[in-house]
Amino acid sequence: MSKAKKSAKTADKETRQQAAEAASPEESATVEFSGAEEKVEALTAENDKLRDQMLRARAEFENFKRRRNQEMEQFSQLANEGLIGDLLPILDDFDLMLANAEKSGEAGSLLEGAQMIRQKLFTALEKRGLESIDAKGKPFDPDLHEALMQMPVPGVEAGTIVEVHQPGYRLAGKLIRASRVIVASEADGEN
Repeated sequence: MSKAKKSAKTADKETRQQAAEAASPEESATVEFSGAEEKVEALTAENDKLRDQMLRARAEFENFKRRRNQEMEQFSQLANEGLIGDLLPILDDFDLMLANAEKSGEAGSLLEGAQMIRQKLFTALEKRGLESIDAKGKPFDPDLHEALMQMPVPGVEAGTIVEVHQPGYRLAGKLIRASRVIVASEADGEN
C-alpha cells in the first residue's frame, strides 16, 4: 500500500472521530442506544436458544426414564419367566401324582396334602403373573396348543380339543408353554 493511501485512510478515520466528537449529545446517545438494542436482541435470541435446548434435554431425560422403567419391567418379567419355567415340571409332577392317587383309590391324607401343596404352589405362581390356558373343549389354536395326536370322537366336532395331556401357561400374557393336547378329527369316511 502506498503512503498516499495510508495517509488518506488515517485522515478519513480522524475525520470520523472529529465528526463524532462534534455531534450533539443526542446523536451520540442514539448511536450508543442502537448498539444496545442489537445486544439485547442477540442476548434474547441466545436465551431463547438455550431455553429450547434445556426443554429438549428435559424431554429427552423424561423419555429416557420412561424407557428405563419399561426395560426394568421387561427384565423383571423375564426373570419371572425363568423361575416359573423351572417350577412348571414340579407342578406337572404334582398333577401326575394326584391323577395316579385318584385312579388307585389311595386318596387319604396323601392326596389331601398333595392337593394343598399343589394349590399353594399354583397360587404363588399366579401372583407372579402365571395363568393357565383353558383348552379342553375349545377349538384347537396352533398359537396356544401343541397337538400330540388326532382321533375321531363321536359327537365332537373336528378340531376340538378332547383331552389335555399337559396344560399350557402364559406369563403376563406371553405364552411360555403351549398346551399339549389330543384333538378330535373327522370320523373315518367323513370328508
